[in-house]
Amino acid sequence: MLHFRHMDHHKRHTPLSIIIILFAIILGAIYLVKEDNSLPKPTENPTTKPPVTMLPAYKCGMTTNTPLPGSTVSFPLVIGGVINNSAATDGCTWVLFEGQGGTVSISDGINTYPTMPVMIAGNWMTSGPVAFSATFTPANPIPSGTPLTITFNEENPSGEGTSDSFSY
Repeated sequence: MLHFRHMDHHKRHTPLSIIIILFAIILGAIYLVKEDNSLPKPTENPTTKPPVTMLPAYKCGMTTNTPLPGSTVSFPLVIGGVINNSAATDGCTWVLFEGQGGTVSISDGINTYPTMPVMIAGNWMTSGPVAFSATFTPANPIPSGTPLTITFNEENPSGEGTSDSFSY
């Protein structure tokens, strides 16, 4: 009789033991799935991105300091930098004429906004560095986040050869 009681006792607890074990397995699976969702997937970008180093745009002695290529801008937009023909490292120089370092225009890929002169601050008749600037204020608002291209065009007062230009 003892033997049968033991089996009866074992049979009464077996469904309860199975329920407890299943409950523990379900909780463990939920915990693991929840932990897995918090990690970025291989195709997802993590929320923190490495810093981007933006370098000035440069051509023929002209270096732009503001805005840097790839930066976010606001308006009025001040475009500025330095023309230093004595330090030009690419075998060409940027022509300065009558206090100007050429012209600059801005495009959003659909519209090209009015061209502005690149004004030289100080003595433009020098081979040393001279600062330049142009300020752009659009007549109509440009939507935030719109990619813009800035294009510089060199002066060509002699009419010989071709004028240089560069964009970023």
